[in-house]
Amino acid sequence: MRRDYFFFMYAWSAVPPYNITHVSHAFIPYDADDHTGVVFPTGLQALRRREGSDPRMPPPLLLGYGKGDDRVMTLTLSPEAVQEYLQPVERLEPEQYKFCAVGKDIPVTIRT
Repeated sequence: MRRDYFFFMYAWSAVPPYNITHVSHAFIPYDADDHTGVVFPTGLQALRRREGSDPRMPPPLLLGYGKGDDRVMTLTLSPEAVQEYLQPVERLEPEQYKFCAVGKDIPVTIRT
């Protein structure tokens, strides 16, 4: 039986009851080898902002994930990509929810 593991992001309000406000479509890194094998998120780290970047924008995110049970990979998500992926929950339609691969323009790094 084939199983695919997808990632998704979510955001929540900063005040109680901390409701989820945004959800991304499910995604996998573009290098996930035609969706075979095991690819699973393992960590998330906010990176330093680049000098001169807009201080109102959130920092880039480094997403760590395991691939094939034998590699540690990282994927850097720009604040613009995160904002593009996150959809307000009140506008998310189940019929339009997508399962997709992130674009090849997003850097992926292998750590062995």
